[in-house]
Amino acid sequence: MSDSSRTVAAKRGAGASPRRLALTVIADQDVEDRRHALRNAYLIGVAAWPVFFFLDLYICYVLVPTASLAWFTLWRGLAEAIFLASYFLILRGARTNLRLTIAELLIFGVASVALCLMSLRYGGLNSRYIHGLSLVLLVRSASVPGRWQRSFAVALIIALSFPLVLGIAAAFDAEIAAQWRTASAVEWFAHDYLFVLATGFLGALGSHMVWRARQQVFEARRLGRYRLKARIAEGGMGEVWLARDDDNKRDVALKILGSHVAADESARARFQREARAAQGLKSPHVIRVFDYGASDDGVVYFAMELLEGADLAQLVTKVGALPASRAVHFMRQACAALAEAHASGIVHRDIKPENIFATQLDSQSDFIKVLDFGIAKVTDPVEDITLTRDGWLAGTPAYMAPETCTGQAADARSDVYSLGAVLYFLLTESPPFTSDNAGALMVAHVQETPVAPSVRLGKPVPAELERIILRCLSKQPADRYPDAAALDRALADCGVPPWVPAASGEWRRAMASE
Repeated sequence: MSDSSRTVAAKRGAGASPRRLALTVIADQDVEDRRHALRNAYLIGVAAWPVFFFLDLYICYVLVPTASLAWFTLWRGLAEAIFLASYFLILRGARTNLRLTIAELLIFGVASVALCLMSLRYGGLNSRYIHGLSLVLLVRSASVPGRWQRSFAVALIIALSFPLVLGIAAAFDAEIAAQWRTASAVEWFAHDYLFVLATGFLGALGSHMVWRARQQVFEARRLGRYRLKARIAEGGMGEVWLARDDDNKRDVALKILGSHVAADESARARFQREARAAQGLKSPHVIRVFDYGASDDGVVYFAMELLEGADLAQLVTKVGALPASRAVHFMRQACAALAEAHASGIVHRDIKPENIFATQLDSQSDFIKVLDFGIAKVTDPVEDITLTRDGWLAGTPAYMAPETCTGQAADARSDVYSLGAVLYFLLTESPPFTSDNAGALMVAHVQETPVAPSVRLGKPVPAELERIILRCLSKQPADRYPDAAALDRALADCGVPPWVPAASGEWRRAMASE
């Protein structure tokens, strides 16, 4: 899961819960679908524009020789200018529903008003150009599926353009005003206008039905007993989806192994063994794995509990460096999770702030869950094998132990190094070493001595806590704490006052604001 939490945090902002992320993803997809549909509608308009140009010439020179070609040219030129502006200034860069709505109104509104203006010189209230509005409505409904509320609103605006333009024109044009006072002209207008209204109603209804059908197709995607709702994260190993477990009536986070990884049989076997290992851990501080398996078409997945809150990277981004007592409170819970894993022969190998999640369990806030055992090293006591590839570097460079950086075997002490690096980050807002180059980071872990947290922070850090952090960051595994349980005991005795978590309501409000 954490492969992707980094990507999600960057795109959506710190502190967003999976459900909120899912809603954001769905909204973003809706925006992108609208944008694509409006571009198609724009292209249809561009293709249809020359046809109407020749129609105008036919009207001016054949049907109504008294009609002014200059009038048509003026309004066509103005409409084309606004049409182009709607594309280059709004539609091409539109990334919000508001801007897309403006673009939609410009595209279809300009086309509608242009038809109404041309009708002023060709028949007025009884102009055949009124049926051009029906074409605009049909193009809109066919190319831009949407909810019925928006579809009916846009259709109404398009349909109202004709009586509004002709009504305003009556104040300046005696012939148009006379038509509004002539019963037969009004009756023919009403007759034609009913067809426009009917087209608008049926088109809006069809637009909603197409949109709803698309939504149903989206919601019908399933993986086993899980109904996929929205993708909430993605990364190198695969994707994480908000999914509904219909059997147990609950939402879950469904991690799906990427096809490029799942194609490797050994990777599939390792993924499933690691899922079983994580499922076997009983600590409440390990994310719960409910189920794992593979679909008939070879998609490998496992289902995890859905968490509300923020990972520690998001939390520090929002609130800054944490007080020593809160940082220790978080790390002791992470140690509790890893202590059980180490006792079971599991080395996480990717401990980092993004993989430590602060949530609420019942009434207890600031409750830590350790995520993503996706690249854990699992020693199988039965087969006596290590389910990793030789020479494969696993982890995140900013938090990797020196021996991992050089391709040596990782053990519990490697996780201790990463825990020390995370604790360093919580206190200083920075990992022990920083660089934009992954190779330079790994060299630093192997060769450089980290700056003391108090020096990096620019103010004192409890001396015993700083000593513990620097011991965790020792270059030689033998100089570190032997495992997470030993580190937990050291943190318990470091003299930092206990952290008192916020009350339930206050914590929820804080998470929501992040």
